[in-house]
Amino acid sequence: MIRHTVPIKASVNRGSPSRKRERAKWLDRIDLASFFVRAPAALVLLDPDLKILMVSESLAESCGFSLRQILGKTPSQLVPSIASSLDQILKRVAKTGRARLNFEIAGELPSSPGVIRYWQASCFPAARSRDGRFAVGVISTETSNTNPKSLMPRLESRLREVLDLARVGTWESNFLTGHDVWSHQLYEIFGLDSDTTASYEIFRGLIHPDDRELLDACRARFLADHLPFELPLRVIRPDGDGRVIRCSGTIVKTPEGKPAGIVGLIQDVTDQFQAEHTLREDEARMDALLGSIDEVVAELDADGVVLKLWTRNDELLVRPREEIIGTSSEQLLCAEFHSTWRPMLKRVLQTGISETLQYPLKVRAGLRWFRSNITPIPSVDGHPHSLCVLSRDITTRKNTEETLHQLSIRLLTIQDEEHRRTAQFLHEATAQSLLAVKLNLRAAARSESVNDDTRNNLLDSLDLVEGAMQEIRTLCYVLHPPMLDEAGLAAAVRWYVKGFSERGGIPVALDVAEHFGRLSREHETMIFRVITESLTNIHRHSASPRAEIRLRREDRQVTVEIQDWGRGISPERLVAMESGALGVGIVGMHERAEHLGGKLHISSQPGHGTTVRVVLPVAADVLSAAATA
Repeated sequence: MIRHTVPIKASVNRGSPSRKRERAKWLDRIDLASFFVRAPAALVLLDPDLKILMVSESLAESCGFSLRQILGKTPSQLVPSIASSLDQILKRVAKTGRARLNFEIAGELPSSPGVIRYWQASCFPAARSRDGRFAVGVISTETSNTNPKSLMPRLESRLREVLDLARVGTWESNFLTGHDVWSHQLYEIFGLDSDTTASYEIFRGLIHPDDRELLDACRARFLADHLPFELPLRVIRPDGDGRVIRCSGTIVKTPEGKPAGIVGLIQDVTDQFQAEHTLREDEARMDALLGSIDEVVAELDADGVVLKLWTRNDELLVRPREEIIGTSSEQLLCAEFHSTWRPMLKRVLQTGISETLQYPLKVRAGLRWFRSNITPIPSVDGHPHSLCVLSRDITTRKNTEETLHQLSIRLLTIQDEEHRRTAQFLHEATAQSLLAVKLNLRAAARSESVNDDTRNNLLDSLDLVEGAMQEIRTLCYVLHPPMLDEAGLAAAVRWYVKGFSERGGIPVALDVAEHFGRLSREHETMIFRVITESLTNIHRHSASPRAEIRLRREDRQVTVEIQDWGRGISPERLVAMESGALGVGIVGMHERAEHLGGKLHISSQPGHGTTVRVVLPVAADVLSAAATA
């Protein structure tokens, strides 16, 4: 207010006497205090201690106070919500006498709690006190928080902070003035001193020589069509450091639609470029590595669509490579095979656990056997969203295994035939010869012409022959009981179990239907061998007090179970036994079962005994014939 009275008095002194008298008359008529209080604007006059000396009624009413309640109070006492931001400004103006113009304050008024209100304010020194401090005048106008002019300074400040954090520089090229303006961040990106005059020529000189032609062409197109542009460029800084930038720009037009200039952004993307370059190199190395192997490696998404494919041998593919990528496994594979494949893919995605599958598949090279390992590929969040399928051609190995299997079955068959012939020879030749010796010895022992010592020797020899005949009879039944061919499996097993219990001292419960009937010679031999091998293992290794055999004939299959309650087998030892590392007995049982299309499974726990279970498929006509036998 004082600043305004001084020029008015000077004006009156310099004016004519009549004008001086006219103005003085109006000043006398006007009560300045009344003018200040009744002003519609928000006016406040504070003493150096920031106590309110005068305030406009409109401001008092908006705050919900009377003039009497306001005078002598400080703004922070009346409106605490703005104290933190306003007090510092008022104190600085009162202390220094320097005005603070056009700043924004926000807070809640006591008359409307919970509602944030905004003011555009200016503070200025009104008069100086004896201690050197100043009274402060405040003029404020309430604004809307959506007022662009009110928000612009704050938004510009925050935008600059964001651009600095992102290492983004701004540039402007004014066509009207012919000047270019660069932000301080852009000078830092280019490695230039801030005193360097910004220009296109300086910028072009920093660009890598191999990229300048690209820059010039882009600039020419932009000036011709005025379309926004963005392009990557290499920069050589004055210190020799190479950087990679992404430069973008757009045209600015006058209200009349004429080009006024260009504004744009330049971002330093060196780190990103190097990371992408390293990633591309890694991908290229991976492609080269995977593309040099004979196996087929594929990446599938959650729906089974082939995303990527690597192999050196395209003959192992079901279709040409270009027809596979982007195609689902359902379209590539037959419906029967896909019904097995699809559930496995879903399980791997859900559980995250790899699975393996062996299968024959007709590919471009013909019918081949494959072993596929399906492994989940985790994404950034750790959950699998795609699958890696590594398929290896195992046709040669499968053919070798099949050959070995046939040889093994052939050896087992030859062994069975040899046992049969040996048993037959012992029964028909050796046993008959011993029988003749027995009869001769018995006749000689009855003769009256021999003395007592000779008779005793003959009787001892007769006992030895009887023992030999019994051993030969037992050996014949162990090798191949004639009862198996003559009376069938059930009778042979009953006889063998009875002898086993008597010789080994282990009671064996046999659960078999009385009218089990006959099976094919091959099936009966296989089941009998599994039972004898299992009982032998029980006698030698299990220390079981008892055993049980269950023999069942069901619709199109025969089931055999041999159970004991002995020591059991550890998982590690069971694996070694089934692989043949600890003998060929169990391996032979597996071979026999698989040869007839069946499965043999051994379950065991240390201290809880062992169960051997065999399931053999049998044709309906075989079962019918057995039932009527």
